[in-house]
Amino acid sequence: MLEKLTSRSMAANIRAAKKRVVFLGAGISLDIAEAIKSASDSIQAEDIIILTDTSPASRRLGYGDHQAILELYHYGVNIYELWDVRLAFCVVDDAAWVFAQVPELIEIRECKRGINCIKVLGDEVESLANDAQNLVKGTSLEGNTDNRVTPLFDRNRHNASLLTLKKLNKITLSLRDDPPQHFDLSRKIIAFNSRLEFVELKLHGMDIKKMRFNIPKELKPILIENKDDEGRFSAHFKIFDNNRKLASNNVSDKVFEVREVFLKPIGNLGRLIKTSDKKMFENELCAIRKEIEIRKNELKAFLQHEKDTSIESLISIFAERVRKSPPLSLKAENGTNKLSLSTVKDYLRRLINKQIPSIHDMIGSIELKCTYKAITYEMLSDVFFQKKVRELFPHEEWTLPYDEITVARKSEKNKKKSLPI
Repeated sequence: MLEKLTSRSMAANIRAAKKRVVFLGAGISLDIAEAIKSASDSIQAEDIIILTDTSPASRRLGYGDHQAILELYHYGVNIYELWDVRLAFCVVDDAAWVFAQVPELIEIRECKRGINCIKVLGDEVESLANDAQNLVKGTSLEGNTDNRVTPLFDRNRHNASLLTLKKLNKITLSLRDDPPQHFDLSRKIIAFNSRLEFVELKLHGMDIKKMRFNIPKELKPILIENKDDEGRFSAHFKIFDNNRKLASNNVSDKVFEVREVFLKPIGNLGRLIKTSDKKMFENELCAIRKEIEIRKNELKAFLQHEKDTSIESLISIFAERVRKSPPLSLKAENGTNKLSLSTVKDYLRRLINKQIPSIHDMIGSIELKCTYKAITYEMLSDVFFQKKVRELFPHEEWTLPYDEITVARKSEKNKKKSLPI
């Protein structure tokens, strides 16, 4: 039987219920909640089954009111979560109505005219009631400290979950931080989704052969005869011998390959990637980062050897010179100008170790950095830019580097306020 059903008329039917109320829908309005509370005063708890989408997303579309959920819960009515449900029905005693709910933040609250539901009678009423019961079969109070009564029919099934206080508070917080907003369909804006992004991909710290450190300032006077030149002198020491051979740098080669395959240069603007390629690109970067971690472990022994060799080389260069002309710090440390070679070497070793980077710092500097930068609408719509993009991606079916869509703005009036906790 075709009918026009409003939330007001449905609330009246629920309020008059004598033996049972079953409600399943995307949301619950305040007037329906008040009617269910009234019916629960005279009907057994197990004969009231409420299944609804309690998710914040459903509220933000305008399906029902979160305040209705709060009031029912705190009144002691069991509520079962059934997310993403959109078809609705209500069973009251021996009658039932099947209907489609309205997303009230987008459409008007209730239809003024027209048919919007089917009234069900006879055996189909029992079928709907049984379907609702089957959805809550197996739902238990495990983990729920409220000690509420809930039907337990078959613990092997768990299609709907009983709403707990912890879940309810989480939903309330989400809606408080990002409350539902009314949409004004009369006000429209143009939005766009870019098919491209700028990407900057850099591998840092992998060229370890170029690593160097400053010669300690205590040793500069030994290298410079004219003290007037000391302030102009800056000496560095390379940690690694140029003649030392390293294993093939597979990481650098892989980064170069990925950059050439996915990132297309567009003059001095940077490099572009298709958004459709980002997932594959990210997978390649993930593999490279794993390779970097393996490479770091392999480098530890090599770096330690080169560091020790560098220190010993510097000690052999400076030891005799330092013994003949010891720095003030060394003389003060030993209280004499007459120093043994072992004392000088120990001093130099400590001095250089303070200056040379640690293995952790050297390895820690190896890093793959990837930075995405959005493209403005002005650039995407620029004719010259579009021409260059077509040259870079000649096999793409799209003619423009973006999708353009029309959307409704949020209404500045009648915004829903944040919900209280």
